[in-house]
Amino acid sequence: MATKQPNTGLFVGLNKGHVVTRKELAPRPSNRKGKTSKSPLSF
Repeated sequence: MATKQPNTGLFVGLNKGHVVTRKELAPRPSNRKGKTSKSPLSF
């Protein structure tokens, strides 16, 4: 699947929709699941 282009403000087409700024979300605890130790396979 191709990367999503930003909305252009048009109401038809692939990039339709209201133009908004993305809100920076706080990191969720599930994002660091399994990161407590260094695995020998992760490099």
